[in-house]
Amino acid sequence: MAEIIAAPAPVTHSLAGDLPSDSAARLGIALHWLFRLGVLMEFVGHGAAGISLKEGWVRYFQVFGLDRPAALTAMPIVGAIDISLAILGFVSPRRWALVWCAFWGLMTASLRPISGESVWEVLDRAGNYGGPLAFLLLSGLPHTARDWTDPIRWRPVTRATLKRLSVLLQWVTALVLIGHGAYGALLQKRQLLDQY
Repeated sequence: MAEIIAAPAPVTHSLAGDLPSDSAARLGIALHWLFRLGVLMEFVGHGAAGISLKEGWVRYFQVFGLDRPAALTAMPIVGAIDISLAILGFVSPRRWALVWCAFWGLMTASLRPISGESVWEVLDRAGNYGGPLAFLLLSGLPHTARDWTDPIRWRPVTRATLKRLSVLLQWVTALVLIGHGAYGALLQKRQLLDQY
């Protein structure tokens, strides 16, 4: 009985491509959990900021015509939704939720230049929308309606998936670095300069 439990599940060659099956499976598990944890941390962090009524975020709500009191009323609701998505993304991730997280991350990042901040803010926050997109790419794009709602399970990684994931993550990293670099080089952003 112990031999049956201890034996790793076989991975078919067709799923793993040219990678050795054990490496493809281990990498698939590691990346799957890395992205689950990433979505959790990203959205719990932003949700907590919303619940704590971050004053600097009032202007983003004003883009939608909300005054300060209405923004402060809406902020913890939005924060609670972010935390709920974070928990869902960690406990039982779904493709529809990852698409929403990516959209929400891009939309909230885009509120910064709309509210008068620099466009570099959108680039610096590429991880907010790139992380959920990377998890979706790793998990496989849906082919049926049920694929959108079923829980995402880890799967062995193929070379093709790794190549696509690598390109996406290189773009995300480049955007974050360009955006962050522009803070100091072009904007001399006070908040960044105060850290040194």
